[in-house]
Amino acid sequence: MGRNNYYTNQGDAIKKDIFSYFQVNNNFSMKYIFILMFVSAFLSTLCCTQKTYENKPFYKLKVNETVEIYYSTNSCCYYCFAEDQNLNHIEFLEDKTIDSGPKDCAGCNFVAAFVFRAKSPGIDTVKLLHSVASKPCEEAEGPPEEYIIQVE
Repeated sequence: MGRNNYYTNQGDAIKKDIFSYFQVNNNFSMKYIFILMFVSAFLSTLCCTQKTYENKPFYKLKVNETVEIYYSTNSCCYYCFAEDQNLNHIEFLEDKTIDSGPKDCAGCNFVAAFVFRAKSPGIDTVKLLHSVASKPCEEAEGPPEEYIIQVE
């Protein structure tokens, strides 16, 4: 039995026309497919890039330079550094918000940073504690996050 050249319904005819168009104009369609893929990849990286904030375990600074130690939290918890830390070579400047998160989300995560300035040569260790909103920093549970800062 041979293959018939007629179609049982109009949908099959449309599919055949589209398929034959891409077979005949293969170079033409491949150019558009490549351009479409390139544009969509470019737009996805442009629109959806999200900056990540990462801390290093060790920082080397010169006098008067600053360092930001990042943290991410939400309304239920907070990060703090223990007041009893003996910081001799750096000083705490501020706690600033880096990324406040989505505008229409009251309890969502946000990114902030503790900013320290190097004031004299030596080594200090910053210990960050993670606590729930209902407890003071000194009652935080769990091990602290430690960051060593060397000032030259």
